Amino acid sequence: MPTEIKRLVFSNAELVDALRAYSETSNEKLPDGKVRKCTVVDDKKTAVTLEIENRFTQEVYQVNLRHEFVGAALLGFCFDTGIPVPRNSEKSLQVSGDNIALTIVRKAGSRALVEIVKSDPLNPGKDTSKTPASPETPHSSETPESLEPTETPQT
Repeated sequence: MPTEIKRLVFSNAELVDALRAYSETSNEKLPDGKVRKCTVVDDKKTAVTLEIENRFTQEVYQVNLRHEFVGAALLGFCFDTGIPVPRNSEKSLQVSGDNIALTIVRKAGSRALVEIVKSDPLNPGKDTSKTPASPETPHSSETPESLEPTETPQT
């Protein structure tokens, strides 16, 4: 079965927007102020480092954000902007140049999409045998209405 791989690369502005939005809804708040610098870090502990300048004191804070925080922020950004992300997929973060990328990997399911059904010509609603499109796939005992044979009325 094929594997679907989707890679979303976020600009630093999108990343900062996502981090701010997620910070507002999480227990971990970012300091107020202007983000002077956003650095994507290729580190096991830290994914992103922000330099935030306090508007009143001009003091600069360095904020290190973990992979879990950044990943949750980017998934929230995708949800908010209508970018589909399958639930049953593996998600990971990677450095992509000066940006961050969210990679989504989904392995195709083993469920058959097509079922071939033979019908008894004398009893059109009764199935006499079923042949699944994939031998390892279990199949339903019901025939979808759109695949049921129809009888032409005799006049």
